[in-house]
Amino acid sequence: MQKKYYFVILISYLLIIFTLILFWIGQKNNLKKQLLEATQFVNNLIPEALIDSAYNKKNFPLLYYDSLRNILNKTADDNNFEYLYVFIQHKDSFLFVISSYKRIDVLNNMISKYLSPYYYYPSQIKKLSLERPVMFLKYTDEYGSFFSAFHYYVTDTHHPYIVGADYDLNIISSLNWKFIFITLAVTIIFIFALLLNFNREYKIKK
Repeated sequence: MQKKYYFVILISYLLIIFTLILFWIGQKNNLKKQLLEATQFVNNLIPEALIDSAYNKKNFPLLYYDSLRNILNKTADDNNFEYLYVFIQHKDSFLFVISSYKRIDVLNNMISKYLSPYYYYPSQIKKLSLERPVMFLKYTDEYGSFFSAFHYYVTDTHHPYIVGADYDLNIISSLNWKFIFITLAVTIIFIFALLLNFNREYKIKK
């Protein structure tokens, strides 16, 4: 009888842990899905003419540009994204084509303007290509620490560009800590249940 009890306890514990792992993986995959959908939204919003203008170092109509950036700002705010942006490679570096910004960026003079350089980019994004168009990364740059999706595209005029969407890295850290705390709590409960049973057995034998 006692062996059956311990077996049930063990199986129950493993099933709960397995369920927690599946939930944790599902939450991370959901974040990736939301980031990827955000890059697709940005790609559909931004005209290829803006990308081509950036490659040719030409000015783009200011009112149109500002209206696009306002849409990016609102979309980022409404969906808890840190930034939504587009950049192009220039020699060994990258230049912003357009990017959303936050109020604190205005105060800190950190708005990513048209053709402004992206200094501390994650080096892995250089591996993006038509064969490997999507990448998810955790990294830190001059703007903060992020969990991001990068999507590689090419215009009809054969100009490659990258669309990015960022979540604050704390979202992933919070998810990981929740998983750890819940797992520890479940483990403690099951250990407590086993100790109670051991104590009951000891009293019966005594």
